[in-house]
Amino acid sequence: MPDTQIAIVGGGPVGLTLALFLARAGVQVTVLERDAEINRSPRAMVYLNTVLPELDEIGLLDEMKNRGVVDREGLTLHVPATGEVIRVSNEALDGVSSHPFNIHLGQGDFCQIATEKLALLPNVRVVRGADVVAVAQDAEEVRVDYIAEGAGETLTARYLVGADGARSAVRTAIGAELVGTTWPDRFVATNVRFDFRSRGFGSSNMYVDPEIGCIVAEITADGLWRCTYQEPGDLDEATVAERIPAFYARLLGRDAVVDVVDYRPYRIHQRRASALHDGRIVLAGDAAHLTNPTGGLGLTTGLTDVYLLQEALIAILQNGADEGVLALYARARAKVFDEFTSPSAVQFKTMVYDTGADHVEAVVAPLRAAAAVTEGQRAVLLGLGAVRSPSLRRSLNPPHRAESPAVTIRRGSFWIPGEPVPTPFGTVQRGPLFVEWEAPETVTKPFPLVLVHGGGGQMTDWRVTADGRPGWVDRFVADGYAVYLVDRPGHGRSPHHPAVLGEPGLPAGYESATAVFMTPQLADAHTQWPWRRTPDGDEMQQFVASSGFIAADFAAASELEAERLAQLLDITGEAVLVTHSLGANAGWLAANRRPGVIAAIVAIEPLGPPFVKVPGIGELAWGITAIPVTTEPPTHSPEGLGGPASPRIIGLDVPVAVLTAPASPLSPAGPAMVEFLTAVGARAELIRLEDRGIDGNGHGVMMEANSDEAIVPVLEWLAQNVSSGTAAAPAQAMAPMA
Repeated sequence: MPDTQIAIVGGGPVGLTLALFLARAGVQVTVLERDAEINRSPRAMVYLNTVLPELDEIGLLDEMKNRGVVDREGLTLHVPATGEVIRVSNEALDGVSSHPFNIHLGQGDFCQIATEKLALLPNVRVVRGADVVAVAQDAEEVRVDYIAEGAGETLTARYLVGADGARSAVRTAIGAELVGTTWPDRFVATNVRFDFRSRGFGSSNMYVDPEIGCIVAEITADGLWRCTYQEPGDLDEATVAERIPAFYARLLGRDAVVDVVDYRPYRIHQRRASALHDGRIVLAGDAAHLTNPTGGLGLTTGLTDVYLLQEALIAILQNGADEGVLALYARARAKVFDEFTSPSAVQFKTMVYDTGADHVEAVVAPLRAAAAVTEGQRAVLLGLGAVRSPSLRRSLNPPHRAESPAVTIRRGSFWIPGEPVPTPFGTVQRGPLFVEWEAPETVTKPFPLVLVHGGGGQMTDWRVTADGRPGWVDRFVADGYAVYLVDRPGHGRSPHHPAVLGEPGLPAGYESATAVFMTPQLADAHTQWPWRRTPDGDEMQQFVASSGFIAADFAAASELEAERLAQLLDITGEAVLVTHSLGANAGWLAANRRPGVIAAIVAIEPLGPPFVKVPGIGELAWGITAIPVTTEPPTHSPEGLGGPASPRIIGLDVPVAVLTAPASPLSPAGPAMVEFLTAVGARAELIRLEDRGIDGNGHGVMMEANSDEAIVPVLEWLAQNVSSGTAAAPAQAMAPMA
């Protein structure tokens, strides 16, 4: 049996906070820290309001407030080039945040408080002076070899967390590398005693200047301050102390008497570990990622790592969750670092330290505009909340599923006929559209749903689940909707012949199905794929059997599909379009041709980003469509569509939801699609499943293992955005088989 449930290597703020979360939940924890004493050198010391609720929850906040500085002032931006002092006050958070302030506190004091709290708990042990020398794991446990007081020791644990900083021994042990860049500059963090307030400084300051740019923050109420400045990295680090007085003379004047209490030079990185987890081992804090500290996002990101990781570990240890949840943690935190922490910190550093006088206006103008009104200040402060990941609790313990299907269901089918065309074989129809409809005995929703499949699929995509559970069609009907499903012309039961519809194009076979629906590069994150991934499996045979091809002439196919969908809308009346993947192209076009008939659009994983060219398929030459759209004012060119003064696309001035799945290759296109749709007049918003606590899905979200959970955000969005009108039963005039 392992010595402990969780071993944590690293006794800084990240490791100790994680230990406190776990120990308070009843988990047995051992912390191994290399330093024999608490490190009190100048390190990150601003705890932003976004991390405070959890610190309050585990009993740290009151003592942090007692020993540190409660910052209600917020950020003061000094711009010597323009003479401006711009303030973003934490008071803007009053009424919208439970903790409308930041805390300034040295890391040594934070670690002291956390250590005191841990000492009161019987199920946690903190070992100081423990130098880890080896880490190994098997299917049952992790083994950590370390040296303490000159003697070799071994600790075994069910799981190991590496929170051991930039030079992480745990990261090295799992073979992860730090990927990214190192700045050529050096930061020098100094703790000093000086009355900065007498020089117009607030509690937390950014001083924008390429020569004497710096971050200045109050550490204690009795006059201790932190000032971090930048110097060229090629200067001799051994003589940093000799250059400190010259910096302060330039910043404050030669008459300023500055008492330097402590200082620490360090290099500046923008790097992330190539892997944040391996088996039973996970990384957090600086062991997982390194960022320049401008803006306080390094420490903040480390603490928000803890908040997600403790959920995952407790779920595994106490709720029987699958170890795959650690992959969800790793993916979520890598995403936050790559998409928010690192680019935001780079932007802050560039603004403070690297902006010349000729570029000051460009970098300062957005913050100046935001600071001019309370709403703008609030938006800036709340925007830092993007450092957090959505809770895993919903995906681990979903609060609800879509309701079971109604007992009594009506259904039928009909055709939208095609035009008669002569062929060598006689007169046939060109591109008829096969339609099925389904509805509860009593329809309670105002508008029917028209479901349009993607790529080389067919309407069965909306029905199929791996284990025979009801599919999305059943769930929509159970929720009170009448539903129409189509086989796009040339797909499924809508016939195709080259003499009528042109030559077929890209076949949807094993390789394309693998690339799109079970992308190998995303396999670790794709935990909801319900079938085996190998071509020789019976499940894959079934999946590929339903796949057809995509027409060689993408533009001609788009024209035909748009027209047939528009003709269907003439029968259904006002309706909601629900499209998947490539089917979104036809959906946008049909809405454009029947303005006023579409009540809303839900685009599941739509083809994108705008203007994309897809080999073997074609090009979205008009941004989101392959062929021209009608706009207001009229335009005969796609140039300018989606730009700052974009024409409005007729028919898209309705609520539009773009839903993306985290383990899909199309997911990154979501934000650009929403931006384009908004620019052309749609009331568009992005629904990322992972933001709703639903993770592990790929491109085929509606047929995956958690389809019951994945449909809930769609049903909720429809309830919020499509609520007026009279309940609509399915049109049956064209449904002889009803």
